[in-house]
Amino acid sequence: MSMEEADLLEYYLNNQPYVSGVKVFEQTGDALITYHRTGETRRQLREALSSFSFSNQELKALVPEESGRALNREYQNKIVGKILGISFESSFSR
Repeated sequence: MSMEEADLLEYYLNNQPYVSGVKVFEQTGDALITYHRTGETRRQLREALSSFSFSNQELKALVPEESGRALNREYQNKIVGKILGISFESSFSR
């Protein structure tokens, strides 16, 4: 799952009135959904998931252009690069 797809699924599910929280893991393609379990919410959630499509252009309006997911990934990559660089330098400086 791409970061854009993960953002789209997360914003779509968060936009459902019975959903109280969503965490989408793009690397594994998993979604953790917390919802208010009253009456028919389970059925509504199943219907919302079955009608969801990554290619739906109307849903793309829900996602902001700049998401925290992309910023976090960039930051993680910089940290990993820094740590690997330091490790590499220290292994050859001895």
